[in-house]
This record gives sequence, C-alpha cells and structure tokens, in this order.
Amino acid sequence: MVWPMVNDSSVEVITPTLEKIQFASSGQMLLSRPDKLRATRTGGYADIELVFDGKTATLLGKNINAFAQFDTPGSVDQLVDLLRNQLSVELPGTDLLNANAYDALMSDVIDAKHMGQGVIDGVDCEHLAFRSPGVNWEIWIESGSSPLPRRLAVTFTDKPNFPRTLVEFSSWNLHPWLGQSCFVFRKPAGGHEIPFRSVMRPNGR
Repeated sequence: MVWPMVNDSSVEVITPTLEKIQFASSGQMLLSRPDKLRATRTGGYADIELVFDGKTATLLGKNINAFAQFDTPGSVDQLVDLLRNQLSVELPGTDLLNANAYDALMSDVIDAKHMGQGVIDGVDCEHLAFRSPGVNWEIWIESGSSPLPRRLAVTFTDKPNFPRTLVEFSSWNLHPWLGQSCFVFRKPAGGHEIPFRSVMRPNGR
C-alpha cells in the first residue's frame, strides 16, 4: 500500500523559566509498506527530508545543502524505532505509521473515552481520549465511511508542565499513482555528506 498525506504539527518546549514555547512546522509523507518512506518537514527551525528505500536512510538538510546516510535494512517500523530509541529523533505522529498501529497505541492504555464529535478542518470526526502511564493522548477520526485520523494530540504527563504535541492530517490519498523512484534519494547539486546529527542543527555545525 502506498499513500501520501500532509501533516501540520506543533511541538511545545518548556524553557528554564517555565515558559511554554510552541514550534510549528508542516510536511508531507509518502508511505509504501513495508519498507518505503519519504517525509519532509519545513518550519522556522527545520527544512529537512527523510528518504528510506528499505536499505538506506538518508536525511537531507535542505537549508544547508548537506545530507547524512546510514544503512538500516528493514521495515519502516524498524526505521522509526531506530530513529527514536538510538538517535533520539522523534517524528510527530509516527505511531500511526506502525503496521499494527492499534496494538502499538493501545498496548498500555489504562483508560479510554469517547468524547463525542468534533470538527477538524471542516470534517466531522469522532473524538477519542486515552490515558497511559506518562502520556495522555487524543485522536480525532473522520466519521463515516473513511475513518482516517485527522488530528492527534499527545500530552506528556511525566514531564514538567505537561508539554504537548499536536499533529493534524489532511490531503489523504490511499490510491495514488507513485513509482518506486519516489523513494530514491538524489544528491542535490553541490550537496555534501556530513555526520547525521549535524543535519538536525539549523546551521549544520
């Protein structure tokens, strides 16, 4: 299965003076299970692209025209786990990409509620709320015959002042015309390879 979709996200950061600062960004994702992914993320602090062809992951910092690559043969699920657990890179909303998303999201839920209906970007949705150890999360799923996620909100209750991540999804297309070339990294003109973590810094240093 291959599909593209657009997502807007905001991540809260707590400053040393206990001020909540929200960083907003927007991106697009192309996913072909089990092992193809292309994702972009653009905001005031990031302009990056992640390309995974099932064997190699490439992270491109467009603002610095530099990229980092590492071999990681396997599935998209394995890539997300590696980025999160070994490289401390969190991609907002990636739990919904899991091949067994329901099991992954519900594994440690201790309370669940149907809050009623809500409207996200003009779309009627079912609003569900869940509690897990250290995390409260809500999801808005489109009502009717196309039950697609429209919003995911995660509150980290195990961190000071409960920072929050919010992701909104739109422009779902479950039957796109995409070739395998969509998941091939092409080195940009003048692009150079650098250590992985340098790509994550705004100035590449």
